[in-house]
Amino acid sequence: MAHRAARLVLAAIALLLSGPVFGAVHTITVPGIVKAGGLNGTNYVSDLVVMNGGSVSTTVTLSFAPSGLTPRDYPLGAGASLTIRDVVASAFGAGQAMGAVILTA
Repeated sequence: MAHRAARLVLAAIALLLSGPVFGAVHTITVPGIVKAGGLNGTNYVSDLVVMNGGSVSTTVTLSFAPSGLTPRDYPLGAGASLTIRDVVASAFGAGQAMGAVILTA
């Protein structure tokens, strides 16, 4: 009997960055980010969507906690959005991890 891998997206978060509501620099924490295997060949992964609702370009820095994975910078134009599928692997290169992503812009 073949095992079928299933993908479950735990977090798809749209965050408005550089909007008029926020100050010049702000930090947002997204808890519950995961990349892990489950029963019967299932895989739990988190996707992240970031949107710049402002009128100027910005750089978004993603950091992973609690591990010491290297932070990543992403340029984000005015009114643009960024989708990072499987953020643990794509942004941080980790095989399996659980924690939080901290966004700074």
